[in-house]
Amino acid sequence: MPVDDAVSGVYRDSLVYLVSGWHDTDNIKLVQIYDPARNRWLAGTPFPGAAVFGHTGAVLGESFLVIDGAKQTGTTLRYALAAQTWLGQIDPSDPTKIGWRDLPRHPGPALYRAAAAPCPAQKVILVAGGTDNPYNYNGIGYDGRPSEPRSAVLAFDPVSTAWRTLPPLAEPTMDHRGLVPIGDQAWTVGGMGIGQRVVAQAVGAPTGGC
Repeated sequence: MPVDDAVSGVYRDSLVYLVSGWHDTDNIKLVQIYDPARNRWLAGTPFPGAAVFGHTGAVLGESFLVIDGAKQTGTTLRYALAAQTWLGQIDPSDPTKIGWRDLPRHPGPALYRAAAAPCPAQKVILVAGGTDNPYNYNGIGYDGRPSEPRSAVLAFDPVSTAWRTLPPLAEPTMDHRGLVPIGDQAWTVGGMGIGQRVVAQAVGAPTGGC
């Protein structure tokens, strides 16, 4: 099913997972898995959380972290953030099977269009930037207020399920899909900065090495 603003993750350098996201007139709870070697799609265990778009997450080993995103409200506000943290455990014997766990929320506010990536060297998943006010394309929230980016960087340990706060991004940014760890820095590329300004550069944060 075609989706926009879904979370993607790569498992064992072989399968691409898409979780939830926007389709046509509503969010969906599907987990769609693409196998590039066989050029085929598979259906994974559906996402049990609130169906959302603009959420974030990443795969580390067999663990798939999915947090937050914007859900439909059924009111004139239309969309609001869902404060949620879900951890999926992919079954190595059958990667379409995912055991989902509902975890306590992460530090700070719920996030929209933050960046995320695995950091294998530290065995954590990084989450950076984003905003606490969901919007469409122009950076103006569905509530009519300008959305402002955040600079916070979080690290999630899928074994202990604990969160740590890391040094922040050099500049606050939002409107991301992915995060790029290189050396001892993690980088966002493009996105939006303060004042709904489109960012033309990469913005980094120290990670200690990934």
